[in-house]
Amino acid sequence: EAMSLLVWNCRGLGNLRTENELIILIRAKDPSVVFIVETWADDARLDRMLSKINFDQKWVVSRVNRGGGLVLFWKNSVNLTVVDSHRYYIDTIINGNSENEWRFTGFYGEPKTSRRIEAWNKLRSLNSRQNRPWLCAGDFNEIIRHDEKLGGPRREHNQMQLFRDVIDECGFMDLGFVGSKFTWARHFDDGHSVRLRL
Repeated sequence: EAMSLLVWNCRGLGNLRTENELIILIRAKDPSVVFIVETWADDARLDRMLSKINFDQKWVVSRVNRGGGLVLFWKNSVNLTVVDSHRYYIDTIINGNSENEWRFTGFYGEPKTSRRIEAWNKLRSLNSRQNRPWLCAGDFNEIIRHDEKLGGPRREHNQMQLFRDVIDECGFMDLGFVGSKFTWARHFDDGHSVRLRL
């Protein structure tokens, strides 16, 4: 039986507009598993969200101060076990103890450039546990090439190389995408913009 999975950086589940956007997305895509980063939300709000989207289970990684926060929602129809979690990830096994067993890791990269290597080291340690098909998806907070950024100062080559190195070590393949080339944008008061494919 096919299952689908929705991964989204919602930049905060704290307002009704974002909640409604999520509900519309879920109705349109009908996923069995939803991984959300930057929830900026407490347990009570995430419980309400679980109920609103008609999912059965949740796993929460609490926000740090006012930012961050991860949540995984899933339906009971999915045989999903959370193996481990951290402020950078929720690591799961799906269809455990069967020939169709595979691994899903929802990942959120370190927002601070100076500490990004910590996230890459966590990915390396997750990779060392792997012995089954592995899907790792989320917001890595990094790009791999200059053409994945439009506007603002050029990304340092070394910074992107560290990310490329960990992608290679983990044996990751980019599954590609449909839609806008850029997944993140910031518009400044002086009229200029920065766009990224994170």
